[in-house]
Amino acid sequence: MKLTKIINVISIILIIVLGYCTTALACLPTIIIVKTNQAVCNTTASCNFISTISNGGTTPIYQWFKNNSNLGLSNSSISLSGLVTGDSVWCVLTSNDPCATTTVITSNKIRMNFQGPLPSAIVTSNPVTGAICKGTVTTFSLSPTNGGSAPTYSWKKNGFSVGNFATYSTNSLVNGDSVWVVITSNDPCVVSNTASSNKIYVVLTSISASAGLDKSLCLGNYTTIGVPPSPGFVYKWKPATALSYDYVSNPRTTATTTTTYTLTVTNQAGTCSKNDTVIITVNPLPIVNLGNDTTICFGKTLLLNGGAGFVSYWWNTSTSNQYYTVIAPYTYSVTVTDANSCSSTDSITVNFDVCAGIQNDEQNNLVQVFPNPTSNILNIKSSNFLDSNIELFNMLGIKQNFEWQSTSPNVTTLNIEKIPKGIYLLKLNALNSVPNFIRIIKE
Repeated sequence: MKLTKIINVISIILIIVLGYCTTALACLPTIIIVKTNQAVCNTTASCNFISTISNGGTTPIYQWFKNNSNLGLSNSSISLSGLVTGDSVWCVLTSNDPCATTTVITSNKIRMNFQGPLPSAIVTSNPVTGAICKGTVTTFSLSPTNGGSAPTYSWKKNGFSVGNFATYSTNSLVNGDSVWVVITSNDPCVVSNTASSNKIYVVLTSISASAGLDKSLCLGNYTTIGVPPSPGFVYKWKPATALSYDYVSNPRTTATTTTTYTLTVTNQAGTCSKNDTVIITVNPLPIVNLGNDTTICFGKTLLLNGGAGFVSYWWNTSTSNQYYTVIAPYTYSVTVTDANSCSSTDSITVNFDVCAGIQNDEQNNLVQVFPNPTSNILNIKSSNFLDSNIELFNMLGIKQNFEWQSTSPNVTTLNIEKIPKGIYLLKLNALNSVPNFIRIIKE
């Protein structure tokens, strides 16, 4: 009877156990270990390892190993110190899960590596090389990597130490200089605590400004200032007054007063510039005045004056004196030039006319001219004029050719058949008085 009861109890237990294992999701124990403090990178620090298991049962057993040696530690997590590069740490799990297909399983291995990264630094300059101006301040900055909490720096220029700050500034660079920095890291993880940055080789911007030579300008004229442009630069003139353009290297100016122009030349990067100035002196024009247009009597003259004190004179009659004597109707002009090479021109129109008194001689029977008008023959009767002193002029003052003969003691006959039709002046030179003029008409 007792045996039957024992068999029945064993049967019930087997049914329960077998039923549980049949419905379990997994019966293979697993264990995975990790090192939690990943930043630890030296042999004096402690490294923490924890495990994660499954199907370990209610009272799993842990055995921790280092390099095949049992450490005698049986907790689910441990802390180890004195590890060196190459050490391996792992754990063996013994499960008491009744469904486990195997009871002992080994975790993954963690291989220790304390060989950390190298420090480094990247150096940049402001302005960048190629846009650095001679004599201006250039600042070199760095971006460190793996420098630790308090890195130190040693700046080098052409191999010589020039500073130990986070940046380096100088205004004494020349073409070909090399600048870099040596960083010393206090990061405990780096393999080597010193490293050199990249080198920056200095290329200076060659910049110059030329506003040209000072010039003199006659009022109302123009001149060009500056010099031809060089590619890659920006030009700006101040003031912009009277300039054709204020943003080219050699604009044209039509200044009306003496002006000082300042040229600023800047490189494309805008990092450096040069200035230069030019003075444009504006000289006034000389004043010349021949007077108002006028009319004078035939036989008279008019003295025109170009003015005193000028360097040169030029009349449109191809003469170069200060004075010019008018003997014929015309529009006369003179150009004067002063010591500043400035010139001015003025003109005057001089007309000729038969003045009152000329016809009185004929009316008083001192001179008789007939027929007038005429087409060929002109008779002159007078006892007060010489035949050899008779002259005939057109209205432009040009002397005319004619044939003449004396037909009686006091009468002279002129043949004007060959001269063109028009109005003429007959000049009669008296024996003891000024010449007189008589207007005649040739038909």
